[in-house]
Amino acid sequence: AALMYHLGANPERARQLLAMDGQSALIELTRLSERLTLKPRGKQISSAPPADQPITGDVSAANKDAIRKQMDAAASKGDVETYRKLKAKLKGIR
Repeated sequence: AALMYHLGANPERARQLLAMDGQSALIELTRLSERLTLKPRGKQISSAPPADQPITGDVSAANKDAIRKQMDAAASKGDVETYRKLKAKLKGIR
């Protein structure tokens, strides 16, 4: 990527490479690619406000069917961890 960017930014250098024979151009491209390196970007810091605290609470008896549907979905996906958490919630409201 750095090599292509460099050649796009320096069209005269690209023309010189095109004028060379294949082997010389390959050698020159190898030398050029060794000199060019991509610098990693620093970690991007978000300016978004911090997230709100999640709402917590217990499951009421009215949600048993919803939990069972979620358990079925987790079981069909093979998501054992979610299935176990939902099963524990369901067991707590019985």
